Amino acid sequence: MQVKEVLYGLKQSPGMWYQKFDTFIWGLSFIRSKEDHCVYFKLIGDRVIYLVFYVDDMLLVGNDKEIIQDLKTQLSSKFDMKDLCCKLYFGHGN
Repeated sequence: MQVKEVLYGLKQSPGMWYQKFDTFIWGLSFIRSKEDHCVYFKLIGDRVIYLVFYVDDMLLVGNDKEIIQDLKTQLSSKFDMKDLCCKLYFGHGN
């Protein structure tokens, strides 16, 4: 998944964009990794989703297709995004 707004559409600095993204993702109850601030995760019962963010690329990994799709929908409603990747799931998800 590629986030086009990061470097190409904003007049603010990338730091301001990251702050906007961070505030949005925290609002969705994601937790930022203490080891790497570009990694977020969310636990929903026995389901988990990881979001890895780097410059203008994003990787979503989880054990349930529905929560991944829900997150993509939420992100697309706020940011101009393009899905470039295949779909990989792990665990016992749908």
